[in-house]
Amino acid sequence: MTGVLVTHVHPDHHGLSGWIRAESGAWVAMHPAEAQTLPARLLAGRNAEADAAWLRDMGVPEHEAASMTVDPAQLAGFLAMAEPDRLINDGDRLTLAGREVRAIWTPGHTPGHLCLRDAAAGILLTGDHLLPRISPNVGVHSERDGDPLTCYLDSLQKIVEFDADEALPAHEYRFRGIGSRASSLVTHHQDRGAEILAAAARLAHPTAWAIAVQLSWSRGWAALQAMDRRMALAETVAHLHHLAGTGDLNGAGGRPLEWRPVRSVIPNGIRQP
Repeated sequence: MTGVLVTHVHPDHHGLSGWIRAESGAWVAMHPAEAQTLPARLLAGRNAEADAAWLRDMGVPEHEAASMTVDPAQLAGFLAMAEPDRLINDGDRLTLAGREVRAIWTPGHTPGHLCLRDAAAGILLTGDHLLPRISPNVGVHSERDGDPLTCYLDSLQKIVEFDADEALPAHEYRFRGIGSRASSLVTHHQDRGAEILAAAARLAHPTAWAIAVQLSWSRGWAALQAMDRRMALAETVAHLHHLAGTGDLNGAGGRPLEWRPVRSVIPNGIRQP
């Protein structure tokens, strides 16, 4: 029987799964953590006012927050994405015609992201976890999102053992060198962490928003508008949560929340004991 195995539930990956199931009778499968974070569950009980309040807690000015606020009431199609018929756990093996694929749980980009490995063919389908040229988005959008960047960095280490495989990502192009690409992404996030620590050290009021404005973005902050700024903020907050977990930052109480380095930071971003 034909099925749809979802790497993760972002609309560009899972958006038509329900239609395929309805038209063909195919089953839909995903990791249990992904099922628990389907938009209908993730946004249950949340409204535009709660989202705007979270943005304000991150230091977003009122005139910016209006264009960045997510209103679940306007996301009917997004909220109606298909529930799974099957749950696929880390290490589960799926038999296909003439081959076997193993599920590799790689949380970070989303909580239940899966990579899929065909060992006989020497292929790793990396979804959005590992892309050849760009850094996958890892963001925090609410107080419930935890520390996804730490999960992502751990998941990068998890796939290094498949370095001999060819990577087939969900975007861009197939490539080799899984280990070196994973290593370059770890370095990217370390560099970004150092940049954030330096920004937090020099700002009088280092809110997540104030820090995000100071960072180097590929198109420059001024070129980002509305939801692009929301995504940039979400990535910044993910780094802040990770740096708090490593003991490099403290989130100071109050609203909006401010983030202060635990150790001194000199201008080039190097931490001092």
